[in-house]
Amino acid sequence: MIHISEERICDLDYGVRPDISDTVYQEAARLAVRSLLEDKFENFKLRDVFLIIYPHIQDQRGFTPYKLFRALSKKEKEKIKSGPALANYLERLVKMELIEQLPEVQATYRLSRVAEVEFRRIFQVLLGRHFIESLKSYYSQIYALSCVIARGLKEEYPNDRDLEVFDLTRVLIETGVRVACDDVLYKRVLVRPCVRCFYPVRRESFTLEQDLLDEVIEQDISVKERIRRFILLMDQGKGVASGAILAYFQQFSFPHKTIEEGIARLYRMGELYRTQEGDYKVWRLREIGG
Repeated sequence: MIHISEERICDLDYGVRPDISDTVYQEAARLAVRSLLEDKFENFKLRDVFLIIYPHIQDQRGFTPYKLFRALSKKEKEKIKSGPALANYLERLVKMELIEQLPEVQATYRLSRVAEVEFRRIFQVLLGRHFIESLKSYYSQIYALSCVIARGLKEEYPNDRDLEVFDLTRVLIETGVRVACDDVLYKRVLVRPCVRCFYPVRRESFTLEQDLLDEVIEQDISVKERIRRFILLMDQGKGVASGAILAYFQQFSFPHKTIEEGIARLYRMGELYRTQEGDYKVWRLREIGG
C-alpha cells in the first residue's frame, strides 16, 4: 500500500502561477477535446480531421476543399494527406450534419449551425486563453497534488519507471476529478452551494445569500464554526476584516470576547490565516495574494 502523508511535504507556494506555455497548454487541451468528442464520431480519423479543420471554418464562411487544404499548416496537411482526401472527409461530415454544402455554389461548404451550437462552447472553454489565465492559480494546486501522488507511487516502482509513475498519477487524478464532478453534479452545487463550501461562489452570485447567512446563526453549531462559515460566505477574494466579523455577530448578542476568542482559536488551529492587509481567510489552498 502506498502512503501519502497528510503533512505538507514540500515548499511549493500555492500562490505561484505555474508557467504554462501556450504550445504546451494547447497541445494538452486538444488531447482533452479529442477524448471529450470521441463518442460523437464514427471513427477516430474523422474526429481528428474535424478537429484540424474546425479552427479554419468556425466563422461559418463558405469554403472549397481546395482553399481549405491550402489554409492548413504543413503538419495538418500531412495528417489529412491530400485535397481529394479532405473532400471525401467533408462529404462524410455533411452526412453527419456537421458540415453543410451551399446549394448555390458547387463544391462549397461551411460549418453547419448544428456543429456551431454543439462545439463552439467546448472549443472556447478548452482552447481559449481566458480560461487558462483565470485557472493558473488553481493549476498550481494540481502541480502539488501530482507531485505528492507521484512521490507516493514511486515507492512501488524501480528507479527507471518514472514515466509509468506519472502515467498512473494522471489516471488517478482524472479518476478523482470524474468522481468529484459526478458527485457535486448530483448535489446540485450550481443551484445552492453547501454552507461548509471550501470554494464558495463570490457573494454577488448568491441568490440565497441571506438564507445562507441565517443558517450560520440558526444552526446548533459552535461559535468557532459559525465564524469559519461566515468568513467563507463573505470572502470576496481579499479576506474578511476582524471588525466585520465582530459587527456581524454582535448584532445577535454574541459577546465581543467570545468572538475574539473564536477567531484566535481558529487561527491557532490553522483553520484561518491572515492576508498582508490583516484580514482573515479560511485555509483552503492559498489563493494569489493570500
